[in-house]
Amino acid sequence: MTLRIAEIFRSLQGEATSAGWPTVFVRLAGCNLRCLYCDTAWAWTGGEELDLDSIRSRIRAAGPTKRICLTGGEPLLQREPLLALAAALIADGHDVSMETNGSLPVDNLPDKLVAVIDVKTPASGMSGIMNFENVRLARRHHDLFKFVIAAESDFPWACEFVRQHHLDRRFEVFFSPAAPAVQPAWLAESILASGLEIRLNLQLHKILWPEVVRGR
Repeated sequence: MTLRIAEIFRSLQGEATSAGWPTVFVRLAGCNLRCLYCDTAWAWTGGEELDLDSIRSRIRAAGPTKRICLTGGEPLLQREPLLALAAALIADGHDVSMETNGSLPVDNLPDKLVAVIDVKTPASGMSGIMNFENVRLARRHHDLFKFVIAAESDFPWACEFVRQHHLDRRFEVFFSPAAPAVQPAWLAESILASGLEIRLNLQLHKILWPEVVRGR
């Protein structure tokens, strides 16, 4: 059983509830979407075929960590071996999260795997691709939802989605600004005015290492 891997590296988690914690990232190659703001387009193709033991060995070599993030690309395109890897890492004692673009179902995930589910806004160019079943499949008070606000017009759209599906009552919800189109201060004020239970999500790694494309 193998996975197509774009890179494995240790850095600080830049997003969601684990922001700031040292984390080993396993970036899987291949993606079925083409978001207009994508910052990892180089991972859409290519990658190295590695078996699960080799991946675990490279994770250990990357440095000490409790937390592991499975990201992409789109991890669920390689669903069976991905979930086998996640289960093995959880059994090894790691806290494991998975970042997914929301187009594929998040059903039957390992109990302790946290899914960070994107909801694609209109300015992404991919808003029609969302698998709306994920609103039902996501596990209450366990999985997370993330919206990248890539234009100011995305904000009311995203708020309506949150209200319609009562996301902020059941999950942690994050709004992240896509610079330079959306300024963090504007998004912060907009969140405060909305009255919704939404967390501002600034990409810490881009603040710390703005010129680094890979490995951070």
